[in-house]
Amino acid sequence: MIRVSKAPEVRKQELIDVALDLFQKKGYDSVSVRDILKVVNGHPGMFYYYFKSKQEIYNEAMHQMIKREIDRRTEILKDSSISIESRAKSLLNTIEDGINKYYSSFNSPESVSFESTVLIKFLTAFAKPVSDFLLEARERKIISEESGLNEETAYPMALFLIHGCFGLVHLNNSPKSAENTKYFEQFICNFLKINPSIFK
Repeated sequence: MIRVSKAPEVRKQELIDVALDLFQKKGYDSVSVRDILKVVNGHPGMFYYYFKSKQEIYNEAMHQMIKREIDRRTEILKDSSISIESRAKSLLNTIEDGINKYYSSFNSPESVSFESTVLIKFLTAFAKPVSDFLLEARERKIISEESGLNEETAYPMALFLIHGCFGLVHLNNSPKSAENTKYFEQFICNFLKINPSIFK
């Protein structure tokens, strides 16, 4: 039987995809390098050619998961074919789903410092699409002039909202933190001086 060899970048991505899937299903502590190799029918030498350790592939898997989350949420915010109200509600739903995935997959005591750094980068990267969304909502009179939102203040206000919501989410630092999204609506509405019906 002829063994089909894959290009190095394809094989590396395959390992990351498998690791990400296993981390999401079983959590970091319950996944071993052997588990990853079993799925791809590989050997230890192959794994260690690409990664120094389980921690390294975990870090890369987390980076990729977060990038996908940013892309997914940005796509929601930019979809002008649906109403701003629907996009706002849909965004909150994806955030809650993302929190649940994070706590089941990427909450390793060994990685707290790394995870915190990556999450801060994620939150900051998401500020630009959120600021564009806020400006669109203001243009459509959903956010009033009283909010102080304009071209100059949109980005810092988006950062404040995102990091404020992040604080609310991680208030309990547990899987139940997703329940804290119930405070998002009140926080956002009070800050932007908008009608809470936007989320109904």
